[in-house]
Order: sequence, then C-alpha cells, then structure tokens
Amino acid sequence: MKNIYLNKIFVACLSLLFFIFSNIQNVAIANVENKINIIGNENIDNEIIFSIIKQELNDYSEDNLNQIVKTLYKTGNFKNIEIQIDGEIINLIIQENPSIRNIKYNGNKRFKKDEINTIFDRREYFETFNPYKIDKFTKDLTDLYNSYGYNLVDIKHRVVKNKYDNNIVDLEFDIDEGKISKINKIYFIGNENFSHQ
Repeated sequence: MKNIYLNKIFVACLSLLFFIFSNIQNVAIANVENKINIIGNENIDNEIIFSIIKQELNDYSEDNLNQIVKTLYKTGNFKNIEIQIDGEIINLIIQENPSIRNIKYNGNKRFKKDEINTIFDRREYFETFNPYKIDKFTKDLTDLYNSYGYNLVDIKHRVVKNKYDNNIVDLEFDIDEGKISKINKIYFIGNENFSHQ
C-alpha cells in the first residue's frame, strides 16, 4: 500500500516537473518571437515562418541568427533574407520567391495538361516559385513517363517573368517525350526443353 502511494507521488512530481519545463520553454520561445519582427512577407504568414525556425529560437547569437537564415533558405521559398538588429528587436527582412500564375506544357502528347494537373497537386509543387519543388516536379513527371515506357523523355523548364509585376512568373515546360521503348524479342538462355520461338 505504501509503495502504491509513493509511486503516485512520484508520478505526480514527474508530471508537475514536465508541465513546468514545458511552460518555461514555451515562454522562452514566445519571448524570442516577440523580439523578431518579420518584414516583407506577402504570401507566407508569420506563423508559418516561426514554425520553420522554431528549433533555432534559442538566443540572439550570431551563430543562431545565421542558422535561422540558413533554415529559411533551405525551404526554397525565399529569394533574399537579411537580418538587421535595432536595439533588442531583430528585423528579419525577407523577399519571397514570386508566385506562379500560369503553367504551360509544350510537346506533351501522352499526357494532356488536365491529366498532369490532376496527377500533380499544384499546391504541392507550384504554390510559389520554389526551385527545389520544380526540380521535384520534373523528376516526378519524368518517372511517370518512364512508367509508361518513355525512357528517353527530356523535360526542361523556363521562367517567364511578368513585365508588370516582379512577384508573379509563368512557367513553361518543354517536354521531349522521345520514342516509347518496346520489347522486340525475348531470348531465353540455358533452356534445353523448350524452343525460344
């Protein structure tokens, strides 16, 4: 009976310590967030940016601030990131990659535009001009062609800038499907009981 009572006290103490530690950590992160001022974002909310850099919100050391910048660049969503320190406030000045307005496909015969747009979710690949996601789309589309026997497909893309708005671009994909690979003959080596014809 005494052991059960002691176990309950031990579990309660652990729970209390965990609760206190979690709150201290949340307060510390909130204090760091309050000192960071995000400037220049139009398409990506502050909450999303803070969720990306959450692991780096430890202090204001130069190493820590450099890590925040590296983490944001790794997402591929930002063209330029600068940090300016104004007293205790850290201004995180960002320039987002442009939004993609139109996507055009040239040379696609096996898969029509509507099919490609159905198979590949625009939100996953083309929310903004993200070079990593565009490379991933090119690879995934190449894999799709390969799965249908188009093993010589070559896909390139180009960016068409909008002359009226620097924050909008169009994408054009040039698709050279090549010829479909077909099996002409199959030869069996080592069989003695059956003819290969």
